[in-house]
Amino acid sequence: MSVSPPKRLMLSLTQDDVRKAVRAETAELRANAAQKIGRAIRAQSLTQADRDFAEKILTLICRDVSELVRRALAVTLQNSPNLPLSIARKLINDVDSIAVPILANSPVLSDEDLVEVLRSKAAAKVKAVAQRHRLSAAISGAIIMLGDGHAVAHLAANDHAIIPQDAAQHMAEIYGDDDLIREAALSRQDMPLGVVRKLIGITAQKARYKLETLPELTQADAKDIAQRTHERALIAYTDRDWPEKTLSLYVETLHKDGLLNESLILRAAGQGDMRFMQMSFAKLCQISLSKSGMMMFDNGPLGLKVLCQRAGLSDAVYHFLRAALAIYRDFQLSGRDISPAKMQTLMLERILTLPMDLPADLELAFSEKLDKLSQLRLV
Repeated sequence: MSVSPPKRLMLSLTQDDVRKAVRAETAELRANAAQKIGRAIRAQSLTQADRDFAEKILTLICRDVSELVRRALAVTLQNSPNLPLSIARKLINDVDSIAVPILANSPVLSDEDLVEVLRSKAAAKVKAVAQRHRLSAAISGAIIMLGDGHAVAHLAANDHAIIPQDAAQHMAEIYGDDDLIREAALSRQDMPLGVVRKLIGITAQKARYKLETLPELTQADAKDIAQRTHERALIAYTDRDWPEKTLSLYVETLHKDGLLNESLILRAAGQGDMRFMQMSFAKLCQISLSKSGMMMFDNGPLGLKVLCQRAGLSDAVYHFLRAALAIYRDFQLSGRDISPAKMQTLMLERILTLPMDLPADLELAFSEKLDKLSQLRLV
């Protein structure tokens, strides 16, 4: 078989380069030559003759007994669309140190190639697939079903992976107890809201179990603390610029699960999240969103009073919400251009100085949120 490079590749390669890659005495010399050939191949717009030559010489290099030589080839061509598919398939069936760069990066591999690797359940290789820059819904689902916890954690943290709703639900069911996977999943912006609610609930339940092991706490105290933690997480998750449809769906999910209570509404109001408060009243009072907003922001006390009564909220909650709305309205009427984070900070500062007694857990939650916002401004 001739190993002379075609005329185009001759611009950057010589017959001596090819000879060294195949016949040099030491693995280091062959690896260096393999790297040079790989760089030449990835840098070219290849003709068919170039492609035929590349496949022939790379096939010879893939047969090298030295792992060093084969790894040099894999690392050099891991991102190249010029890597022949037949060579890519040889490399992903090699040892982990050679297969992983290709699996994590090569654009020439198909979903079918990746599924074959996932079926092998080789941990390092499955993890490499989970880290790819783009992952289809089919591959994400296969990783959840065939991978281990480490691979699924990498998938959950991969913002470029498409995780459809059914796969996300499977992930929550299978790996909901895994702290790393749960945190990674909750940080995604495309997680279905029902799955988010479930993962937050699992987090709160785990906290309750841990608290119940403490001798100084009763089971009732542990349950109460876990419930407050749960509510705080449910509100914290909405701290983003969601479109109205998404937020409405989230409120609907909370309502169906029996979690849309006065504590959540108080937390939202104290942080200036009036959209959540408006949608909550619309849902609890079974009225339109526009009517809920009109009654909330009515200059007199009657509209809000009626909303609170229909929603079954106490007089103490009504007085707090009225004060929060007055503070919010003052900022809106000031004409100042205030960022969402700044608005939240100003709201919390004013809320914490109100001449009314806040529940201890709510005051603590607001203080912690204010501290976190202040730290973010200092970074």
